[in-house]
This record gives sequence, structure tokens and C-alpha cells, in this order.
Amino acid sequence: MNKKDYFRSYCARQKDIPLFLTPEWMDLICEDSWDVIIEAKGDNIHGFLIFPLNHKLGFKRILQPQFTPYSGVWINYPDGQKDLTKIAYEKKVLSSLIDRLPEFDELILNLYPTFTNWLPFYWKKFKQTTRYTYKIFKGQNPEALKLQVKDSVRRELAKAERSLQVFNSKDVKDLFDFKVRSFNEQNLRFNLSYSFINRCIQWCINEERGQILYAKDEEGSIHAGVFFVWDENCIYYLFGAADPEYKNSGALTLLLWKGIEMAQSQGKDFDFEGSMLEPVEQFFRNFGATQLPYLQIIKRNSLLLKLKNILGE
Repeated sequence: MNKKDYFRSYCARQKDIPLFLTPEWMDLICEDSWDVIIEAKGDNIHGFLIFPLNHKLGFKRILQPQFTPYSGVWINYPDGQKDLTKIAYEKKVLSSLIDRLPEFDELILNLYPTFTNWLPFYWKKFKQTTRYTYKIFKGQNPEALKLQVKDSVRRELAKAERSLQVFNSKDVKDLFDFKVRSFNEQNLRFNLSYSFINRCIQWCINEERGQILYAKDEEGSIHAGVFFVWDENCIYYLFGAADPEYKNSGALTLLLWKGIEMAQSQGKDFDFEGSMLEPVEQFFRNFGATQLPYLQIIKRNSLLLKLKNILGE
């Protein structure tokens, strides 16, 4: 059994591994261009580091996969560890994983919010920047949650609930078109292709790991769409957009609220999958969600890429 087959077998038995760290997800997003480093003793895996491989323009790069909010490290902690022992365990596992990374010119990975100890990376001359997501934790009553949201969001939600109908769909086209049009309105280019987005979403739906929701009015006009994915512990808002013609109808607010209700009913957290864009950050924050930091780990070994980064090109 080769390394990837061994890893697949292990992940199939471990239901708590987050979706974006599974071999199935990496196959979907990166096809064959990914690898994993495993720290194990016998059949007991202590941790792993999963990453994409990108060879372009002569550079060997390990970059955050597209359509993937988090990646990188997973650690299998023994039961009952004290904090002191846990930190020492993290240092041992992470140091071994980092030391076995292949040669690269540039590495940029976003780690899960649950991972907070980046010191072993720091000691290996990596840098980090802090990014943020927003999360609503499981175990809360949706009606009580409504009292925590901003008044304007609550009013918008009530208006949308009166005038719009939510339905499931497997059709990606409207959702993709809304996204492209919303980018165009901001004079931005949306860089992911329809074929890629459609392939990823259809896989998630077929594997019962994702769902498209749309909101439409009485005339049948679709106002907005969202795509959620999930694992055993969390539902993630991965992709969504409103038709620019109906951007003030509250449709996106309604759809996100449906995702929050779904997460609570299934005993899962809801991750807005963060944004560093100020207007989007405010929109998520207004739902009364908890702000969570996550780490982006960076290292550049290429002098040319270091210079390019300094010049901002």
C-alpha cells in the first residue's frame, strides 16, 4: 500500500477530519497535484500536513488551493493531554512534518481556526499573518439567535421571509452568473471557471456533502443563491451571490439564515468562511457571529519571489 492509499484508508476511519483536509477534497480541487506528509508510529498517525503542488513558470509553489478556505495541518491528540504535554506534542509532530516538506520556492497555506500554535513554523523561519472568519457555534436555539443579530438584519430577514421562497437545486448556472455579475459591478474579474465550479459543486451534492439553495419571488425570479458544504462538525458557506437587480431584497440574508438553522438542527457549527473585505466582514458580523482568527503561514525561498512580494507585483 503506497502512502496516499494508506492515508485514504486512515481518513475513511476518522470521521472527525475536516472536509478540506481529506484526500477526496484534494483530489477534487487539485486532481493529482497534491501530497501529504504523515507523522506516525506504527499504525497510529500523530498528525499530517496536506498540501497542493504547483509547478509554474519554473517555480515550485505550495499555495492555498482554490475554492478551499483552510488547508495544511491536522494533529491527532491523545486523550486526556495536559496543556504542557499538548504543546510539547505539537512541537514534536509539527517539527517533523515541516522538516520533511519538499523543496519549494514559495509556500502560502491557511490553517484551520482550531490550530493556534504556529511557533514550530516560526522557529523554521516561516512568517504568518492573521486572518479572520466568523462562526456561529452549535447548541443554540435559532429563535434566541435572532435576538443576537443586528436590528437591520432582523428586519431584512423578516421582509425576505414574507416575500421569498427558498428551494434546493442542482443547477449551478444562476449562482455562477450572479457571482460573475457581482464581480463585474466592482470592476473585478472572477477567476474560477464555470466548469471547475460546476464539477466541485456536483461532486459535493452527489456525495451528500453540499447543497445549493436559491431564493425566488412569487413571479419565479431568482434573487440569490448560496452553496454550503459540510463535514461531521461544521457547515461552511463556501460560495454565494445575489442577482445585482435584487441585491436589496434580503435574499442572501435569508439563505444564510437557512444555513444557520440547518447547522443548529444537525448539531454543527456554521462557518461564514470569513472575509478580509470590509463590507463583507461587516455583513457577517451583523449576524451576531463570533470572530475567530486563523493563521496564514508564509515562506519564500526564492529571491525573485521575495523581491516580487516586496515590490507588490
